Amino acid sequence: MFTVDVTGNVPRIGQQDYLSCGAATCQMTRDGYPNPSDRLFYNQSDLWNIIKAHNSGDPTDHAWNWSADPNGVVGCLNSLANPQGINWSHFAAADRNAALFSLLGSMKLSNFPTPVLVNQGQHWVTVVKYITDVEPTAGSTPTLSTIGYLNPEPQNVGSYTEISGASWFAYTWNGPVKYNGTWLGKYVVVVESTGGAGAGVEVALAEKAGGGPLTAEQAVDFASRYIDAPSAIHRHASGLFSHEESVSLEAALVQYGNPEGAAPGAPDYFIVPYGLKREADSRGVSPARGCVLVDAVSGEFQEATTFGKPVRYLRRDEALSIVAAALGQRPQDSSAVDARLMFQPSDISNVRAFPFWRIKTEKGVFYVEQTGTLHRTLAPSGPGR
Repeated sequence: MFTVDVTGNVPRIGQQDYLSCGAATCQMTRDGYPNPSDRLFYNQSDLWNIIKAHNSGDPTDHAWNWSADPNGVVGCLNSLANPQGINWSHFAAADRNAALFSLLGSMKLSNFPTPVLVNQGQHWVTVVKYITDVEPTAGSTPTLSTIGYLNPEPQNVGSYTEISGASWFAYTWNGPVKYNGTWLGKYVVVVESTGGAGAGVEVALAEKAGGGPLTAEQAVDFASRYIDAPSAIHRHASGLFSHEESVSLEAALVQYGNPEGAAPGAPDYFIVPYGLKREADSRGVSPARGCVLVDAVSGEFQEATTFGKPVRYLRRDEALSIVAAALGQRPQDSSAVDARLMFQPSDISNVRAFPFWRIKTEKGVFYVEQTGTLHRTLAPSGPGR
């Protein structure tokens, strides 16, 4: 196996507001250069202004009001007092494999973290690790096993995810940019050096299992198996899953929704949260420091995510109480007819490990994020947010 891993160089930082994923991504990238003496820290507010000054002037791009487009991110990184010889550029291609090979090759040559536009153009993350079966060289066809990235969401928290190659293609990088303009129909990575051409990148795809979903107990068992596997996520950069005080919390089934926000899809994955025993509250419940995601039917590993600080998952009854209060009802008189955890990239969350509650009532559908904030609509987050 071939590995590039710069996780130890790059800080995990949460975006300060829902528009600032590009600024946070530039912040992590610039403070994560290979040479420690070259690293510089900038405030997100300053980076936001630099990005906006460099965003595309094309009328079609401008009409979408990108928070951070590829031109803006590249222009920002090239403006940040770089050492001589450092030059950032973006690689955009309709061929997903070509864009991914550029990412792999660039990181292999430079050991720089790499900003990538995900969720069909809605969000920026910083790739800091990957594992392939062979070294990405000109003419090679590596198979992507794992990719690791820093996500500036949840807001003011941040997260680090190690995701299987199959799940990266199925969820995080499941389509090109969907916004009209310069990058429509293209996959975009921002690289410090040119990775060169390859024959493409493959992934090991699991066959979708039939039948009903696992039980919560079975999901925890599958997560435990992956943690205990010699080659798996116990090497996750945080060390959480192998910590002697690590404890699994209550597993939850999440339904994956249509990216366009129509209706939730079929049950797709279980979240198995993990915390530390010594952090348990008066009820004996620990906040979550991370989680493992497994396929809801097959139990196959999808990803492992840790958070920049402990988070608390909202219980079903708590979400129902929030909606009841908004409707002027007592919780026991709630008109809710359906309540489920769901996820789709949206203005509520761009982190699959941080889904939200969808509460259907006689008076409409409501969405409750894990912080308790109530939303009456579910919409895409907008480009580069």
